[in-house]
Amino acid sequence: MKNFDSKNRLVSRLSILTLVFLPLLVMSACRQEESALLTCLPESRQLTDIVSVEGVATTSEEANKLKKVTISEKLKELQASCKNNRLVDTQSKEIVFFDLQFCGGAPPPEGAVEKQREEVIALQKKYTVITMTCNPVGLPYP
Repeated sequence: MKNFDSKNRLVSRLSILTLVFLPLLVMSACRQEESALLTCLPESRQLTDIVSVEGVATTSEEANKLKKVTISEKLKELQASCKNNRLVDTQSKEIVFFDLQFCGGAPPPEGAVEKQREEVIALQKKYTVITMTCNPVGLPYP
């Protein structure tokens, strides 16, 4: 009976250790994956840069509550990896970033939005394009 009790205690302790350390191992693996991606990220970018904002707010308080998608989240969604010092998706298609110029505010020059759209379409033929918002806060322009 003593042998059975000591085995139960051992199993119980191992279960607790597993519950404590498994999440730490997973978090560590995620950080290592992110740091590998960081080596291929253009110098002008950070993993915390905002790609898009879901919704529009009318106050700063509302803007803080909006869902903001970061480069890190977008790269995870694309299952990006770093190959030959380039960010690539699951089909080994290189990932590039495009900064949108016209997201509101003053009206853009005539034809500028169409030109921007054509640039993105041209890039999409060769690359996986992450379009970066020009309004990472989510507040409308005055």
